Amino acid sequence: MAVRPSIWNSRRLCALIVASSGILWSQSNPVGNITGTVKGPDGKLIAGARVQAVTTRGAQEQKTNAQGEFSFRQLLPGRVQIKVSAPGTSGFDSTLVVVANQTNRMDVKLGALGVVVEVTDQAGMEAIDTTIARTGLVMTMDRIEELPIYYMGTNRLDATTFRAPGSVMDTIHGTDSQHNAYVVDGVSASDANYGGKAVSLNNDFIDQVQILTSGISAKYGRFTGGVLNVTTKSGTNTWSGTSRFEITNDKWNSMYRMPEVAYFYSNLYHFPITWPPVQDKHSITQSYTLLGPIIKDRLFFALAYQTNSPETRMVSQTTNSIGPKVPYTVVRDAYLLDAKVDWQINGAQRLTAELNEANSRDENGISSGNSATVAALSGLTKSRKGYWSLGYVAQLSPSLALDVKYNDAFSSSGGPGTGPTGGKNVVTWKELESSDVLDNGYGSDDKAESHTRTGAANLVWVVEANGTHNVEGGFQFYHYNRTGAASPTPSNYSIEFRGYADGATTYDLANRILTPLSAQDTVLQHYFPTHGEADSKVNSLYINDAWALNAHWSFNLGFRFDQYKASTSPEGISYDFKAVTPRLSASYDVTGDKKHVVSVGFAEYSGMINQGNLASATVTSSPITRQYVYVGTGGARQGTGADALLADGSINWNAWGNRQGQTGIDHPNYVSDPLTDRNIFVDPDIKAPRTREVTLGYTWTGTTRSFSATLIRRWNDQFLDDFWIGNGMAPGKARIVIKNDPNARQDYYGLEMTYRQRIGDAFTVGGNATWSRTFENAGVNLGGAASQANDFGAGNIPSGQLNPMGPAPGLDVPLMVNADASYRHTFGSGTLNVGLVGTYKSGAAVAFRSAMANVPASLMDQGYASAYTRYFPELGVVRQPEVWTMDLQTGYDQALAGKVRFYVRVNIINVFNRVRPMTRDTSGTVVYQGQVGQLYPPPPVDGTTPSNQFNPSRTYGLGQGNMFPRMVQLITGLKF
Repeated sequence: MAVRPSIWNSRRLCALIVASSGILWSQSNPVGNITGTVKGPDGKLIAGARVQAVTTRGAQEQKTNAQGEFSFRQLLPGRVQIKVSAPGTSGFDSTLVVVANQTNRMDVKLGALGVVVEVTDQAGMEAIDTTIARTGLVMTMDRIEELPIYYMGTNRLDATTFRAPGSVMDTIHGTDSQHNAYVVDGVSASDANYGGKAVSLNNDFIDQVQILTSGISAKYGRFTGGVLNVTTKSGTNTWSGTSRFEITNDKWNSMYRMPEVAYFYSNLYHFPITWPPVQDKHSITQSYTLLGPIIKDRLFFALAYQTNSPETRMVSQTTNSIGPKVPYTVVRDAYLLDAKVDWQINGAQRLTAELNEANSRDENGISSGNSATVAALSGLTKSRKGYWSLGYVAQLSPSLALDVKYNDAFSSSGGPGTGPTGGKNVVTWKELESSDVLDNGYGSDDKAESHTRTGAANLVWVVEANGTHNVEGGFQFYHYNRTGAASPTPSNYSIEFRGYADGATTYDLANRILTPLSAQDTVLQHYFPTHGEADSKVNSLYINDAWALNAHWSFNLGFRFDQYKASTSPEGISYDFKAVTPRLSASYDVTGDKKHVVSVGFAEYSGMINQGNLASATVTSSPITRQYVYVGTGGARQGTGADALLADGSINWNAWGNRQGQTGIDHPNYVSDPLTDRNIFVDPDIKAPRTREVTLGYTWTGTTRSFSATLIRRWNDQFLDDFWIGNGMAPGKARIVIKNDPNARQDYYGLEMTYRQRIGDAFTVGGNATWSRTFENAGVNLGGAASQANDFGAGNIPSGQLNPMGPAPGLDVPLMVNADASYRHTFGSGTLNVGLVGTYKSGAAVAFRSAMANVPASLMDQGYASAYTRYFPELGVVRQPEVWTMDLQTGYDQALAGKVRFYVRVNIINVFNRVRPMTRDTSGTVVYQGQVGQLYPPPPVDGTTPSNQFNPSRTYGLGQGNMFPRMVQLITGLKF
């Protein structure tokens, strides 16, 4: 009779399944691998054992080679059942989840004949491959669905990122989100203009999220923070689909608490604090997916659609200063489409085509001044973004694999049919005292468009020579191009005036007062949009050898070469530089069974110079402007708006000219040309921000438990800043050059620990804790030209007053803990799920105490600014209070008919409604010049004033905002 030991007693017979000796993919198709060995009951390797990998697209079968090895490569992410059999042994059957971009290694030991080996399902125990990426987070959507991770629309990826070890929101190890790399199915999804994620994602179409935070393979480039890898779903031989409705309503939530500073002023001025009643403001996001075969085992499809229902509508009214308010409706809606087709040409080749497109529309939702008439509303604005891609994978031989990928991520905004409601040819008017905008709005239908084209050819070669080498190398290219122009108004004209006729009750032209020959009171602006182009290219070569020397030692040897080229027109900005970055690590498996692994690594990352970092040096958003003053034509209409235009609404050029009284289009009072007038330039020798990293880690992996601890040290430098050069253009006009600041740096120290355990089939618990410190003197917006450190010339003002080295605002959070747990229980044909998520953060650094300080007149004469923020690091740093929250999900799904199931989930975020003040008031917080100001003390004369006391009469330290109060989200739908 067969003996069936319990799960717990059979562990010594189980396969050990861990992610090891993996391969990471960037700008390539999202695939994973399973490799391993088969041993008999005596511990000897078995040649010729039968190994099956049963996937959702059919089964693959191999026999182990002479060394007892098997290898299934380029598998689609998802669940795979592994079956192993050999004569004279028991059978083996296990299910695991293939993670995109990683290799799962299985060392299978078969039992004696008649003994059935049971293996615990490994789903929910996915982990980052420690020989390739030292730290990070892997979550499948099955796992995320069981937790109360609050999201709306397309924010599920962001909400998952926040839970990665070492991550403060989407800032990884101190490096802000603009320097993360976002990858979706191998498509570069980073915004090359200002960083961050450039595509929208359907929550139900996401299959896996992989966040890499340190020790990252040489295949990834153009980042200094981390890599956020998303894999979407693909069609299979089984039909499946979902419909989801995400519902929120402000009436379900707790009240937002008034900031502390409001109570301060309430007590000071004796006014009551009241809350308006909560409106019935609800939102429903609909999401649908459908996946299945077109031709079984050969051709598959996947479709997804997401939209808001109903479209977001809000009734508002004009803000006119004359006459009754006029109601109007603000409309916002969006939809998202995904489509994917996979052709399994044969067992060794696959071709994939994919499209993602998001369209959004906003009508009358953008305010520029006070829209005094309906014609002055912003009208229709729309945007379109997404990507399309083609991918090809081929197993050329048992030891050689090819991966080819080409992508085009696109975005556009504006274009025909957009712009203010007044019309293309109607002049925009603005009254300067009331800010009334009349007749037409601000904005235009100018189109901006960008494309990020990327591609790669990657080869993976498995070599048996002094161990096993997974050698990967390839070529990658990246090409970002953006074109656009901008005009402030649809007609390219605007008129600014001051005052209405006494007793005016309408906005008629005759009631608008025009002041002759006054550039302060009445001007006509004539705009000539500047068409511009920004172009960035990066060509890259890389090689990465994941070398398993023996059962104990493994190494990762990687090098990456990047050549950067960029240019903009019409400014003529250009730069060209190269970067070589090593990625090296060594791991020692103490017991040789993948349970206890110690690793050490060194890596260097070269980021991107985002176009937005150079925006101040470009002129595309600043049109050439010819300014005219009002002269007038005399007669009854003199001095009124009726004299400014002809009967058809066009400019009456007989009424406009210069202050000398000359009229006509050829006699402007002033001409501004942003190209010839500009004083901001870019150093052609700039380089991208750089990160160097050292890691030391330990990982323990069991069948149902895992633990890791990693020490991380990062040095970030080569930040960009704007250097002011006094009298660089002319006396009193500084020349500004954007270049690398050799003195700016950021230091990160961290200890990250992760733990996960699966208890039986129903309960999973885990989380991570990070102790870290982040210090910097590189400014608030790292990587951008935002610091004041170089705004006053070398040595004129002490650097410790301008940008002191200290805890990084918003990034220095000494202790962070993320914990989660989920429980599932089946009742007949229904399943109950309960999920908990807890978060703790110690007080984040806000800022040093500061006050405004005047700049000496001698520096102002050279063109420097008149004042600066004077920091007082000797008085310490202001911190947020500690924060902890607990979130709860209760869910239930019920079988209806056949494969169709109904599900409902309720997410309660911040269950205990623990609301704490967040941002702090840090300005004007010190005593200087021997004076204590009551509310608004005058600034000090210079930076040498006394600074050893607080200003007791300010709102120093009071919260300006709070954590979100308790929120409720209802999710329901069908799936099959």
